[in-house]
Amino acid sequence: MNQIWMEIKLLRKSLLFWTIGIGLVMLIAFSEFSVYQNNPSNAEIIELLPKSMIKMFKINEYDMTTFSGFLGMLSTNIILFLTIHATMIGSGVIAKEGFNKTAEFTYSLPVKRETVITKKVLVALFNCLVLLLVVVSIIVYESIVYQVNSSFYKPLFLLTISIFCIQTLCVTTGVLVATALKRHKFSNILALIITISLYFLTIISSATVIFSFFSKISPYGYFDIPKIINNSEISYFYVIISLLLSVLMYIVACRIYKKRDISI
Repeated sequence: MNQIWMEIKLLRKSLLFWTIGIGLVMLIAFSEFSVYQNNPSNAEIIELLPKSMIKMFKINEYDMTTFSGFLGMLSTNIILFLTIHATMIGSGVIAKEGFNKTAEFTYSLPVKRETVITKKVLVALFNCLVLLLVVVSIIVYESIVYQVNSSFYKPLFLLTISIFCIQTLCVTTGVLVATALKRHKFSNILALIITISLYFLTIISSATVIFSFFSKISPYGYFDIPKIINNSEISYFYVIISLLLSVLMYIVACRIYKKRDISI
């Protein structure tokens, strides 16, 4: 338990930074909704964007004059921010042993290495959950300000589940990369490259048939945001797949971490 609290304290400044940053961006973004609310003529401005961009980000599938449609458009960026944070936290809780020169101390503790890495993963997931709840709280606050119908909260709940599943995958991906690489300085960069590459390949797959298969193998493609927002539908199959993949990467990371040599 002491290790968990120590890890939480070490990450509190980072969590505060991300909370303030994403919070401000969302508040500014939602202030723009008043321009589109119940005003179809302003929403038509979106049609002036390049067709490829509209198709990639599925903008044409949202009704910008409604709060849920506006959220759907913003959700693409929200998910990117949250998953970048999740990836950095996942790789960071492992890689910081090398940065802080604490690997020798950590490995000499009278506890199993599986216990050490499990607590690190739990702390990373806790940070992701806190940031996600902050985001959801801002969305709920804005929905009250704009007097949104109560039916909006079901798709919001499903969207929250979807995002947390993707966050979990990103955390375990970051952990796996950081445990597999001996060069801790490179692990954060590689984990982020993987996350961001999958994100943009999924975006591109929406507009290009050649890359359409990426929507099936990328966690960003597991959940169809327009369906969640417009129809309150979520693929529980991919929820289970996400959790199973996360558990698999966690198990592999534990095996590697158990045999890992001190590298500082």
